Amino acid sequence: MRFFLKEICDFQLSLEVEYVANFWLSLEAEYANFQLSLEVCKDVIIEENARYDAENTEYKIRIKELEKHNANILAENVELKAELAKLKYDFDLSNFIKSQQA
Repeated sequence: MRFFLKEICDFQLSLEVEYVANFWLSLEAEYANFQLSLEVCKDVIIEENARYDAENTEYKIRIKELEKHNANILAENVELKAELAKLKYDFDLSNFIKSQQA
């Protein structure tokens, strides 16, 4: 009877060991799949970052162009305001001279 119980215990133990070994193998397979998915995600992220970096570079160039254009417009506005002030002064002076002559 003891021998029989020992065989049953050994058999049960071997089944448990086999179950744990199979479970371990399934975990390793799942981990390998996870690692593969992670690598794919990393590649996608690297590609997206490269694309965003390129877009950002284009935007930075465009911003510099717009800032330069804005500076040119501001300078032109200053010139036009000065010219307008001179024309107003000349007009007022002309009207004043005409009123003095009349």
